Amino acid sequence: MDAGADGGCAISAGLTLYCWVPITPDHVPTRMPGAGWLTISVGFGGQHHCGIALGALPGSLTPARHCWGLNIHGAVGDGTRLARSTPRRIDDGRWVTVNAGASHTCGISTGGYLYCWGANYHAQLGIGSDLETVDEPVRVSG
Repeated sequence: MDAGADGGCAISAGLTLYCWVPITPDHVPTRMPGAGWLTISVGFGGQHHCGIALGALPGSLTPARHCWGLNIHGAVGDGTRLARSTPRRIDDGRWVTVNAGASHTCGISTGGYLYCWGANYHAQLGIGSDLETVDEPVRVSG
């Protein structure tokens, strides 16, 4: 389970994901698409969510990163700034964990490298760049 200022998510014993935010009916947990959820992280403001799921595609046991939310600063990491209302499968087999911050996200790859994306107004991504936003994962050196 993880929670932000405006909502939260929890994974059931059956690896099903439930989330609640101010826009869900009656503010009760709503089942999210997909199955095999292993991890979930909610951005501090509750504006975006990311998680790792196994078997999100039929017959697949490869872990895949899924993110969704407002995506104003590219925190979903799908190369756009389009809002995503449900989990969007971003990529397969590359991530061990992801953690959503207020307007940015970081993740550790299966190779042990740290990547970050989203808002970078205060250099919070640690990527050695003065870019204000980054819409896709960038490897943090060091």
